[in-house]
Amino acid sequence: SGAARLAEEVRVHEQGAPARDIAAEDEVRRCPGGYGDGQWAVLDVRHRFAAGRGYTTEITGVAP
Repeated sequence: SGAARLAEEVRVHEQGAPARDIAAEDEVRRCPGGYGDGQWAVLDVRHRFAAGRGYTTEITGVAP
């Protein structure tokens, strides 16, 4: 069900990744503790710039 898929949601932050886009399947690797590693269907991508942190990308995805 849709609710079960959303229970398997992952949110990852990485240094600027302009190529990341929604509606794509993507592989995430080297997350702290392995949480989030694997294949994900990307639901949302937010690109940001903040003083002191620079350009970052926040990716939200669910298991395909």
